[in-house]
Amino acid sequence: MPVRSVLDLLADAAALGDVRIRFLPDDPAWRSASELAREAHRAAGWWSGVAGEGEAVAMVLSSSFDCLAVAYGAWLAGQRLVSLPHPARGMPIEEYLAGIAAMCELASTRLLALDPAYCALLGEEEPGGAALGVSVVPFDAYHGHVALYEARGRADFVQFTSGSVSSPKGVVLSLDALGAAIEATVSAMEPEGREAGVSWLPLSHDMGFIGVCLAALAATAPPYGARGTLSLIAPEAFLASPSIWLQTCSADKATFSAAPGFAFDLAARLLRHERSPLDLSSLRVLATGAEPIRVESLRRFAETAGAFGFDEAAFCPAYGLAEATLGVTGVRAAEHWRSLHVDRHALGSGEVVLVDDPGGSSGPAGAPELARLSSQEGAYELVSCGRPFSNAEVRIAGGAPYGPIEVCSTSLMEGYLGEEPAPMIADGWLTTGDLGFVEGGELFVTGRADDVIVVAGRNLYPDDLELIAGDHPLVRQGDCAALPDGEGSYVLVTEPARAGINRSDLQAACAEVRAALAKRCGAGPSRVLFVSRGTLPKTPSGKPRRRHAAALFAAGSLAVEASA
Repeated sequence: MPVRSVLDLLADAAALGDVRIRFLPDDPAWRSASELAREAHRAAGWWSGVAGEGEAVAMVLSSSFDCLAVAYGAWLAGQRLVSLPHPARGMPIEEYLAGIAAMCELASTRLLALDPAYCALLGEEEPGGAALGVSVVPFDAYHGHVALYEARGRADFVQFTSGSVSSPKGVVLSLDALGAAIEATVSAMEPEGREAGVSWLPLSHDMGFIGVCLAALAATAPPYGARGTLSLIAPEAFLASPSIWLQTCSADKATFSAAPGFAFDLAARLLRHERSPLDLSSLRVLATGAEPIRVESLRRFAETAGAFGFDEAAFCPAYGLAEATLGVTGVRAAEHWRSLHVDRHALGSGEVVLVDDPGGSSGPAGAPELARLSSQEGAYELVSCGRPFSNAEVRIAGGAPYGPIEVCSTSLMEGYLGEEPAPMIADGWLTTGDLGFVEGGELFVTGRADDVIVVAGRNLYPDDLELIAGDHPLVRQGDCAALPDGEGSYVLVTEPARAGINRSDLQAACAEVRAALAKRCGAGPSRVLFVSRGTLPKTPSGKPRRRHAAALFAAGSLAVEASA
């Protein structure tokens, strides 16, 4: 079957698909894919007048019709579209602008398109983007321009890594790689006759842009042919009023959505007090994978959302990375997600030992190479990220039962911007920097190799430490970071679960978290610190920025409220 680029998929969606799209809360009118294509050609005409063919043009993608038209138009005009991130939580605006300027310089771009409201970030004293060293234009600048109807040149796409453990890297992707990733995602979703998508994820993040928005458009064209709607909610609207997500799912009778784990925790708390008549029974695909997948988050959401018709079989955990465009593995729509208990002490020594669940729901049989224990003591639960997508393969380095994850896919990157070497192996596989194992054909991910903390010769995994800390009622779940302390141990930094907790209670909680970590992991932290709510650095997708947090800790710059 010939390769279809993202432009082929969008053209098919416009000419042959049946989809309507809207942008909430400010632009609720439904638009068609054909209308999007028509305006994209107009935007291509505008781009061709302000940038040369093959030139890099940057955008901070936001949930608006003009933004989509301008992004699509850049590809039609044969240009390199560089997607820049939104500000991360806890990041000063000066630091954000400095980062954007560095990314623009790395991409050799002289043009940056923004939502008109974002232009105000530059300040009146720096008109036109002088502070960034680029020309800044609003998305709506293309209005009224003559359309360009013939696609030009060899366009491509650049997205930056999250920067959770290192400085963000610019990942260069061909339009064919984008097309392959979108088709693999749609195939895993197994679209039916009618599909309705709802998402609040930023379009600057690959799950929001590629995995939801572009995939939803492609799903309505042959060979899939679903009839569809897509409601894109502005991320800032979700953060201001999180209930808009599930209310829109209910109103649209949504069949698919996607979110990181912190959104499930937040939604579960809201649903406990929800009095409006929500109906979540139509959701059959709820993808997650933008951060470590916590089984407690899935179960907590399923328990509370079940009262509104939600079926936990809709969860579709997945694994992916920017260097593979997006998804690599995932649980299919027709499958039920699963989890396994593993012995954390053995894992720290590089072994995979499965532990029988005392509740009677042990991992599937058929893995004789993996020993099993009869007790859950010293174990923790990992969620399966599913089987490889149709265009991908996964293996563990060196054929070991556990270790670095390697990926081969038709949607792999062409390389990084600049002189950064690509992490490719001689035979065309990519080493991801993540650790995990494969059991029953499904991938289980334990965390980043760069994040592993070595204490007294033992490997400790930050995701595991943070999950244990999150069990404490005064700890804000999902807002923890385990960091090396520079003296052979580690510190656990977290935020209070709610505002107004007195300092003495937080001090007591520090001691209790330390004791729990020592008991369950065999190595307690040198300190536990509570910092002010909203100050723990996180990426736009919700991952803790551990490297940045570690630098703040080393400099004594954390906003500490209590420690022990």
